[in-house]
Amino acid sequence: MLTTGKAEERKTLAENKRNPAKGKTIKQLKLEDLSDIDRKVLVSLYRYRCLDDVLLEKYCFKGEASMGYRFRKLGSFIEKNRYEKKVYYCLTTKGVNMVRLICGLSGEGLPTAYRIKMSGKAVEHQLALNGFVMEFEDRAEEKGFTEYEYFDEIYQINYETIRPDGVLSVPDHTIFIEIDMGTERKSQLRKKWDRYYKFTNTKEFFDSNKPFQVLFVSLKEKNAQQRIDAIQDTIYTQHFGTLRTGLFIHVGSKEEMLDTIFGRLIPGEGLTGYKNGVQRRLKEKGFTLAEGSSIASELGGEMYDFFMRKLDDRGRLEIAGGRPQQFLVDVFGKGPFSELRKIELVAQNTVGYISKTGLGIGYIIVVDNLDSFYYKLKQINCLNVPNVFYTTTKLLKHPDQELYKCLRCYDSIGRILRFTDASLSNTEYMRDVKDRRHL
Repeated sequence: MLTTGKAEERKTLAENKRNPAKGKTIKQLKLEDLSDIDRKVLVSLYRYRCLDDVLLEKYCFKGEASMGYRFRKLGSFIEKNRYEKKVYYCLTTKGVNMVRLICGLSGEGLPTAYRIKMSGKAVEHQLALNGFVMEFEDRAEEKGFTEYEYFDEIYQINYETIRPDGVLSVPDHTIFIEIDMGTERKSQLRKKWDRYYKFTNTKEFFDSNKPFQVLFVSLKEKNAQQRIDAIQDTIYTQHFGTLRTGLFIHVGSKEEMLDTIFGRLIPGEGLTGYKNGVQRRLKEKGFTLAEGSSIASELGGEMYDFFMRKLDDRGRLEIAGGRPQQFLVDVFGKGPFSELRKIELVAQNTVGYISKTGLGIGYIIVVDNLDSFYYKLKQINCLNVPNVFYTTTKLLKHPDQELYKCLRCYDSIGRILRFTDASLSNTEYMRDVKDRRHL
């Protein structure tokens, strides 16, 4: 055996320090030799395809062990790669085989190390996706939420029409994750919405027993709101009015989309509690509420949260100020951008019901913030849609206040108006909408 000179020894040690995954392994490891952290690192690299030092330290090691030592220990399982200035890690074939032992995976069609490994150009996008999903899983663990499954793009087998970056399955929703790095042109974004529109006409869509939620996660930090507006603009100009109930598109920052998952899409008191609070406050004003599904067949199949009516002592619909006291209600809050299409379509959706009953019907949207909602309506050119009214839970909180006093609308020059009587035809100036920069 050849011996190594001291100069070459120093060179080898320096290389091992720079690249611990290629350093000398402590011994040939077996499954029983792996610690819990070792297993988490290997399984994470299998699930997420590649990780960098930041993600490994934050979500796998969490300061509990030395990364350098662990990587030397796992050296034959992990490959260190570099693309431009980015350093990242993937599994070797031995690493993939070890994960199969850890997880008990067997059979044909399992991804190989070659297929899992990321090409250099795609690494930054993949790491951004992984960071989002790992942050979700970290929060889910804190909250004790375990009823989910995550599938990276290469592990998806259920969808042929579309290929989202990732799929998160929770009890009541299928969540498609799309990561936006701010590099796609509007023409590319429109093609993406074309694919989603086509998806709503497939067997995959109709056979699902859960709605689909698309989370478009914008990671651009400079001019962040402008980028979100640009993305939403491509949705509005591409199939906005023809999207089907059952597909909901949300656009926002990483934090906003994580809040959407935990506040609206997983079981708990988030959206359910919000809706229950609105329902209670409307009942306190003397209205009877039914689920929107009870009237959907008369509204072209469109689903609203509630259908509410105020009845007199004889069970007849009340008329106040010449207006029938019946409304469709949506508890929007910070809801999906795609649902704003219902404002544009409400006149079309209700024409059959009005023709059949001879009675008008209004549409009330409960929003999170009147000022920020104004800018959403402005973007879709829906500031002055007849028979559409806006309110908040704060405005609804006084049970003895008549409904019309709780409703608002906007004018085209950025003013919030309130109504002076139950006809909801006469308005007066309340205040100007706040500058968007101060929201």
